[in-house]
Amino acid sequence: MTPSGDVYYGAQPFKLSNPTTHYDVWVDRSTSTTTIIAGAQDPNAVSVKIAPEDADSNANGHQIALGTGNNPIRITVTAKNGDSKLYSVNISKTRPSKPPPNCSRRLMGK
Repeated sequence: MTPSGDVYYGAQPFKLSNPTTHYDVWVDRSTSTTTIIAGAQDPNAVSVKIAPEDADSNANGHQIALGTGNNPIRITVTAKNGDSKLYSVNISKTRPSKPPPNCSRRLMGK
């Protein structure tokens, strides 16, 4: 079960992909929201749930208000048989001195 769609930060999207289930993203400190647009790639998936709740239900996608520091986002995909898979995205407003192994240079803004 893999969600399809993009997680947007600024104007640049990145894709979630199987088998990676955890992503670290750094954004400029002035960034106040991000948008997640997700749907299931697997036809056996019955739901895709995103937490925290949508900060602006009138806007397209799932809006996440970003606070100072780390902002964990959980995307849960559930199959018809009840099995579920959790994807996590941690969006941070503080940049590390060097990128972690699962972070591309593009995500670091370099």
